[in-house]
Amino acid sequence: QWFVRNIPFIEIPDKHIEDVYYYRWSSLKRHLRYTTVGTGYMVTEFVTDPGYAQKFGVINAAGGHQIYETRWLRDTRYAKDYINFYARGLDIKGNHQYSEWIADSAYNTYLVNGDKEFIVSQLDGFVKIYNDWVDHFEPKLGLYYITPERDAQEYSAASMQTKDPFGGGLGYRPSHNSEMYGNAEAIIKMAQMKGNKDIENEFITKAKELRENIIKYLWDTNRQFFFHMQSI
Repeated sequence: QWFVRNIPFIEIPDKHIEDVYYYRWSSLKRHLRYTTVGTGYMVTEFVTDPGYAQKFGVINAAGGHQIYETRWLRDTRYAKDYINFYARGLDIKGNHQYSEWIADSAYNTYLVNGDKEFIVSQLDGFVKIYNDWVDHFEPKLGLYYITPERDAQEYSAASMQTKDPFGGGLGYRPSHNSEMYGNAEAIIKMAQMKGNKDIENEFITKAKELRENIIKYLWDTNRQFFFHMQSI
C-alpha cells in the first residue's frame, strides 16, 4: 500500500529494467527511518549503521543521492524532513564528514514539489554549511581540497598515487569542487526567490570564480579530462 500511495507505476517492454526500477524503490523504502517527533524521517546509507555514521545513522556522503530519489515520493515529508535535518540540525562535523551536494539536491526537490516557502526557509542553513567549508579552501587557487576518502572515493586513482591507497592525500578534486559549484548555484536560486540580493550577488561571484578555477587548474588539455591535483 505504501508503494501505491507514493511511487509512479510503470509498464515497459524490458522486464529487466522494470524489475530494477521497482527494486530501487524497495531499497529506498528499507532505508527510510522514522526517528523522533519533530525530526521525522531520515534516510540511512546502511541497513545496519556503521560506527562512523552520524546521528540517526545518516552519512552526508549519500545525502545528495538520497534526496534526489526521495523527491519523487508523493508524500513530501520524507524529503523535507531529511533536508531539514541537514540544513538546520547537524553540526559542522556531520555536514562536512564527506563532500556533499545537499543544497543542490534540495533545490532540485523544490523543482518537483513546487514548495517555494519550504526551500526559501532553508537558505540561511545552506549558506552556513557552504561557508563553513572555508577550512578546506585554498584562496591562492580558489579551490577546495579534500582527500579521496572524504570525497567518498577511497581506492580511487588519486589514492593509488599516494602511500595511503584507501584514504589518499589531500588534493583539489574535480568532483568536490563541482559539488560546491552546484551548491553555490542552488543558493543563488534560493536567494533570488527570497529576494536577498546580498546573498545572491555573493554566491554569483563565488560560483563564477570557482568554475573558472576548476577549468584553469583541473582540466588536462592533453588527456581532455578533469583530474585530481595533489596538494603540496
